[in-house]
Amino acid sequence: MKPIMPNMFEQYKYLSDLKANANNTLIGFIVSEVDTKKNGYNKSLYLYDDKEIVKFNADINNFIFDGQYILSRKVGQFNTTFTRYDLNANVKKEFTLPLKVIKVYKLKESTYLLVSKVDITNPNYYKQSEQEQKEYEAKVEANKSFHILDEYPYYFNGEGYVNKTRNSLYIYNEETNTINKITPDNMNVEHIDICKNEILFSGKEYTTNKEFTSQVYLYDFSDSSLKTLYSKNDIRVLRIFYKDGVPHFGGTNGMRHGYTEHPIFYMLKGNDEIVAVADPDLGFFNTAGTDSRFGAYNNYLNYKGKPYFIATHKDSACVFSFEDGKTEFVIDIAGSTDAIAFLNGKMITIGFYDMRLQEIYSVKDNVANRISSFNEWVKQEYYVAEPIPHSIKQVDYTVDGYVLEPINYDPNKKYPAILDIHGGPKTAYGPLYYHEMQMWASMGYFVIFCNPKGSDGKGNFFTNIRDGVYGSVPFDDLMKFTDLALNNYQAIDSSRVAVAGGSYGGYMTNYIITQTNRFACAISQRSISNWVSMVASGDCGIDFPIKMKVKDIRNCHEELWEVSPLKYVNNAETPTLFIHALRDYRCPITEALQMYTAMKLRGVETRMCVFEGENHDLTRNGRPKSRRKNFEEINKWLLKYTS
Repeated sequence: MKPIMPNMFEQYKYLSDLKANANNTLIGFIVSEVDTKKNGYNKSLYLYDDKEIVKFNADINNFIFDGQYILSRKVGQFNTTFTRYDLNANVKKEFTLPLKVIKVYKLKESTYLLVSKVDITNPNYYKQSEQEQKEYEAKVEANKSFHILDEYPYYFNGEGYVNKTRNSLYIYNEETNTINKITPDNMNVEHIDICKNEILFSGKEYTTNKEFTSQVYLYDFSDSSLKTLYSKNDIRVLRIFYKDGVPHFGGTNGMRHGYTEHPIFYMLKGNDEIVAVADPDLGFFNTAGTDSRFGAYNNYLNYKGKPYFIATHKDSACVFSFEDGKTEFVIDIAGSTDAIAFLNGKMITIGFYDMRLQEIYSVKDNVANRISSFNEWVKQEYYVAEPIPHSIKQVDYTVDGYVLEPINYDPNKKYPAILDIHGGPKTAYGPLYYHEMQMWASMGYFVIFCNPKGSDGKGNFFTNIRDGVYGSVPFDDLMKFTDLALNNYQAIDSSRVAVAGGSYGGYMTNYIITQTNRFACAISQRSISNWVSMVASGDCGIDFPIKMKVKDIRNCHEELWEVSPLKYVNNAETPTLFIHALRDYRCPITEALQMYTAMKLRGVETRMCVFEGENHDLTRNGRPKSRRKNFEEINKWLLKYTS
């Protein structure tokens, strides 16, 4: 078998945006692939009618089914152009709306719900005269060299500066060509579900600082009425959904297990009355880690009145349904179910199963039948290391993880290894294809990875990591798991073991090199070094003291400093490569710079690679040239200290 090469990600096909038409007789999905010439990605629409997969012959990178047609949109700075195609890819109509539309739902014939990103300093742009719109556009152009901040949050990773912007809801009637805004100017809409004539949504109305709680609203488009179903300011709403036509939501107040606690299911009865109907101890998100996804994924689907959710269970992304106050697993296949749809009564998925890259599957009775072969060549022609499970027992929990064996593994030889740490911390490593790890295995490395305390998939108790143990408890888990791997594989050369991680994994890498010198080198990506500065500068930094359950959120610098790697940086001796993106607003670049500067001035072997124009998602959806350079820097550093 051939080795996985660093730049092979440029040949992969990335599947996303799985949808079915209204009568569930046709599904569509987007396939993305690298375009090296333009240093970006091309997207194409594919259709599947239960017989064959066919590429749609039109330039489409997003879509919804619109009756017997397909509706696509191209979003500009101020306007959105819609194109309607028939199923033979003939253009039937094209029209432009004065809104920056980020999501579209069809409500009924000729009527659509639009989610639009709006500048609330000029919320009436969509109904202004052409002259007024031109004047506003000229003003925006003249002021593009600076940003005014007078709100919190003011920026968000991947979106840039969001000060004075909101996600607003509009009803568009194509027949009358009218746009009706249905949410207040200062409200930011978060989650949406639709049932018959009702639009159920959560959102937060604010003028200065946005709190992490939300309210729940219902808009009836049969009589254009807007009602507040839940107005209290005490629950973080994580999902809105209907069950048999009855409004529900999943939410948490964080009082039991902190900010990352799993949601309770509530039934909405109106007038601020809610009834808890289930506590599944599961999240609402796919947190199964991989660097081989690209595009949009919906973690929720309502089919014939029954809600289906994607959540991480153990170390895989699975599908569960909600019925009669109980949750039941519908798909519990090792790997990751990234998206679901129904086609003629059958469940169709985008999945990472059997250590393959993404493919389209039909799943029945928890058995997946592969339909597509977009990436099958990788499995057939290249060395894809199988993750071998291992676990360690701590006092009151078990840490599960895996080891990948190097290509052409010979137990009588000696090999280098790398401990790889996931971000989050509420995510999980599992048995699914991860390009970076497979690349290292093909370079001749053992790859060690696990899910320390704080990871997702094993309930609130395991996910909960606070009360001053950020850093120390996962550190103990990771070191003991590394010891287990070294003990189980005598072929690993303990003097040639590296450590790497990104985001929270970067934080743990920074923490580890200040606590031990056992590693030959370290690679710290998009990391955190100082929680005091991180809290005040990251796009969700203020959430951290909530996660830690500090005694006083406004006077917690000592608690934050206690778990900051920078406090212990004088202990660090490990040669370390820092990788960071300038537009990383999740973990700002100052976090890496502080650690880099402190180590460099002490004479520790240190290098830093800074990426222009990239953000926190560099390794997942960054520009191809940046991703290639990222691998180049990492592999050069590894070979220098572990070869």
